[in-house]
Amino acid sequence: MSTFKGIVSEFPDIRVDYFRRLPDFPPPLACFLSHVHSDHLAGLETFDGSFVYCSAATKEILLRLEKSSVRLNYAKGILEDPRRQTYKHLERRLKPIPLDTPTTIQLSPGCTIQVTLLDANHCVGAVMFLFEGSGKAVLYTGDIRCEPRFVTAITQNPNMIEYSLGPKTLDRIYLDTSVLDDFPLPTKAEGLSELLEKLRKYPQDTIFHFQSWTYG
Repeated sequence: MSTFKGIVSEFPDIRVDYFRRLPDFPPPLACFLSHVHSDHLAGLETFDGSFVYCSAATKEILLRLEKSSVRLNYAKGILEDPRRQTYKHLERRLKPIPLDTPTTIQLSPGCTIQVTLLDANHCVGAVMFLFEGSGKAVLYTGDIRCEPRFVTAITQNPNMIEYSLGPKTLDRIYLDTSVLDDFPLPTKAEGLSELLEKLRKYPQDTIFHFQSWTYG
């Protein structure tokens, strides 16, 4: 469960994964959303501030999200007209950015920030943010699945190569440590292989139903 309040010290005019008002800070000039899991959406349901930048997949998923009560009623045949999608009102505020593409965002006249979205190896649409500007650079990870293939991909990513090999240095890494327990965690490939192995034990005409009411 994320407890991050969205403040990036090096770039105080932005917020990441937190959309409630902070009394001691002015309203942000730009907001960023790493993925659609609920602990990263604090305040977004009633948000009416700046643009919110995210991946294209995150925008599409977010605009379709419904509260569990709405989904359950629909499953029971109790139809609402129209079915309320929680974040539909944000359609014009959500601004998708393509992955692996350094993008300059104007925060105010004469003030810009460059952001690059990097795959986070988490749920669909989840990204990390590389923020650069005014001689500073930080990496915000959000939720990541840090398996060997993923680490190798980061260090070899053209947008990160100057940081992994030099001469550039990140001023800070904002790392989500919600799940930092020391226990064996299989890779996605290993997990999929184990699942398929178990499925093969059933007759070939068996129909499997996979829970898909949540993302990730």
